[in-house]
Amino acid sequence: MRSSVRTTAFVAALSTAAISLAVVAALVAWQDRTRVRAQTQARLTTEATLIGDLLTQVAGLTTIEQLDGEADRLSRLVEGRVTLVAADGTVTGDSEQTVAEIRQLDNHGTRPEVVTARASGVGVSQRFSTTVDTDMVYVAVRVTHPAIAFVRLALPLASVTSQLAGVSTASLTALAAAVPVALIVAWLLSAPLARRVQRIASIAERYAAGDVSRPAYDYGQDELGTVARV
Repeated sequence: MRSSVRTTAFVAALSTAAISLAVVAALVAWQDRTRVRAQTQARLTTEATLIGDLLTQVAGLTTIEQLDGEADRLSRLVEGRVTLVAADGTVTGDSEQTVAEIRQLDNHGTRPEVVTARASGVGVSQRFSTTVDTDMVYVAVRVTHPAIAFVRLALPLASVTSQLAGVSTASLTALAAAVPVALIVAWLLSAPLARRVQRIASIAERYAAGDVSRPAYDYGQDELGTVARV
């Protein structure tokens, strides 16, 4: 009897603990993913703004060759692809394209991040890039320059995903470390309940045998104690 009751109580307590831990781990992972994405976008926005401020101090850059060289130089100072876009959407510099390739690029004036940056000063989007053939996160900021209207930074989504993978691994590790603790706590908590039920069962057996004397046990004030005293 004791083993059966304790096992049932243990399984119930363990199930509750496991579900609670899983929910907490999922919430923590979701919050961390949100935080990582927000931090990545904030960093790219800050870096794009700094690049824009720097370029406003160098008004002498006007040709594609000059602007592309500047994009190449700036990309070595920040993490991500640097693209310079004119007011009409023409790409005037790109850290991952040659001058000849830049001349063949599509007009970037309708890119979501550029459209938003034109309207509000800063634009953010996540999408597949046909130019570099991978998923990217883009941040564009509006700048004041004779040949540049927008500075755009792009980071492969794989870089963000790798950070998220680390977050997920940490959450799973914490969950795995908590499971043994939950097992021990559930087993210990099930012991008092098992002892109480065993006492009630032994009294019921005595009553069935004709011994109706009441033992001086403290059954507690909960529902189980009420049943024992009846």
